[in-house]
Amino acid sequence: MKVCIAITPTEHNAEIYPDFFNARAYCICNSFTGSKIFYSRADILQSFAMGANKPFDTILTAGVKPMAYNILRTQNIPVYIPNGTSIDENLRMLLQNKLKPLQKEDVLPPSSCESDACNTCSTSCN
Repeated sequence: MKVCIAITPTEHNAEIYPDFFNARAYCICNSFTGSKIFYSRADILQSFAMGANKPFDTILTAGVKPMAYNILRTQNIPVYIPNGTSIDENLRMLLQNKLKPLQKEDVLPPSSCESDACNTCSTSCN
């Protein structure tokens, strides 16, 4: 299984970032091989938007905004809530079915709406 994790890269490690859409970088971890590939935000979002082969099977993040939640549900991509910021520990917990699936009540509240913000807030103003 390929797991996409929003991360905050640090000098010696990476930690899980709390908001999937606003992360600066992403890590796709292969649970079968243990490999990790790091992507910039632009690269992963372009990959996902292309709609071809999904670059991952599931997402591990502490938060998604309403529009992202709807898109992920439509694409049948499960989202799980991490416990802490350690990538490796959360991958182990995911494989042991110890992480909670993200539910509608876990979705981040929408940003305050402004007409200029509709492209960036990841909510649906309509």
